[in-house]
Amino acid sequence: MMNKKILYFICGLCLSMTIFMVIDSYGLFESKTVLNVDSNIAKWNVFINGTDIKKNETFVVDKINLINNDNVLEGKMAPGSKGYFDIVIDPTDTDTSIRYDISFDFSSLNDKIVVSGIEEITSGNLVRTGKNTYSKVITLNEIKNGITNTIRVYIKWDNSDDESDSAIGSVINNFINVPVTIAAYQYLGEKIDIYNESTD
Repeated sequence: MMNKKILYFICGLCLSMTIFMVIDSYGLFESKTVLNVDSNIAKWNVFINGTDIKKNETFVVDKINLINNDNVLEGKMAPGSKGYFDIVIDPTDTDTSIRYDISFDFSSLNDKIVVSGIEEITSGNLVRTGKNTYSKVITLNEIKNGITNTIRVYIKWDNSDDESDSAIGSVINNFINVPVTIAAYQYLGEKIDIYNESTD
């Protein structure tokens, strides 16, 4: 009986050692099959007004460049005033063509402050793809040549000579803020559909 226990113990020990050796050998074999892949992954660093959009995709434009008016204090907006703000899209640290979609939320503007125009002033060809959304492609060739895009949004305060103008002007610290959402994608040549106002 004692001999059987010793025999079982020795068999169990041999089996354990064999399993350990197989696992250890497999581990050695497995470590030799690991490949070091050295891949050149394209860079993707798009900046909007100096902010990396991987971190911030929605932001508020709160600086309006006012066009001088002899009848309004410099830096202030009043009925009849005009101005603009710029959004600079910088993909120069990117290794692919990009498409960007820029959407504006004009609901925060009062009825008197209106958008009078939107354009891309660097190279043009901005396409309206939604009610308040505009899109453009920056090609890889443009990116290699250091081209950035500047979207300029023109605003004006309609002068209606009524009490609502006075009510707006009487609010202390009345600011104009426009929330903007920007999405940038790798562009692969897909068609960009133009917005049709008649479908709204």
